Amino acid sequence: MIYMFCRRTLRMGTNGAGKMKRAILACASVAICIFLANPRAVSAKTMISDSAGLLSREEASQIESDCDLILQQHETSVFVITTDKLGKSDDYQDYLKNQLDKAGSEENLVILFISTKDKDGVCEVVCHGKIQEFLTEKRIENMTDAVTGRVEGGKYYEAIDGFCDDVTQALVITPSLDGLIFQSLPQLIFSLLLGCGTIYYFLHSAKGKKTSEDFRLNQGQFRDLGHLDHFSHKEVNILKDKKAKGE
Repeated sequence: MIYMFCRRTLRMGTNGAGKMKRAILACASVAICIFLANPRAVSAKTMISDSAGLLSREEASQIESDCDLILQQHETSVFVITTDKLGKSDDYQDYLKNQLDKAGSEENLVILFISTKDKDGVCEVVCHGKIQEFLTEKRIENMTDAVTGRVEGGKYYEAIDGFCDDVTQALVITPSLDGLIFQSLPQLIFSLLLGCGTIYYFLHSAKGKKTSEDFRLNQGQFRDLGHLDHFSHKEVNILKDKKAKGE
């Protein structure tokens, strides 16, 4: 059908104006064909479904902006779904599977599912597409644990915002670097700064101190010490005289 439409368009017009019109319509037809041939351009999207009412309007808007940025920069759709109706005992896994199945085989999709159902709540992160090379099972497990901890503490916005940050970081840093550099990097930087500070302190302190070879007393200090030595000598002699008389 698209082919017939493009072919019919290219045959339009016989004079100069017709040729110009035909060229414009041909370009438009090609653009339409490309757009329709790319299902990701149609299906890729951001979805914030806060049925549990965990976010304010401003918070939901900020989360949506964060998810849109992930879509633009990493061609990855982000769904954030919250509910207080569907929990562990309600087989929520089928619901998430249906959401993933709606995506095309080539579409990158990551879903954060939060249920606050009484005594049946759950937090789950699932993904689909090529991003599975970056969002490994270990990374998803860490994301889920982080979200769960914040949700249990009532920090709903922080949980979802932190999830968006974790997704962004995971799509930038290759999994092979996990646990090797980036986990120890803060401690390494702190240790280097502490070591440099210690060395600087000792070097700076050494400049203000004089060694025993440089230590000199002025003449006044010599006289004071001589006076004290003389006084101490007399004190000793007096004690000796008193002891002799006592005997």
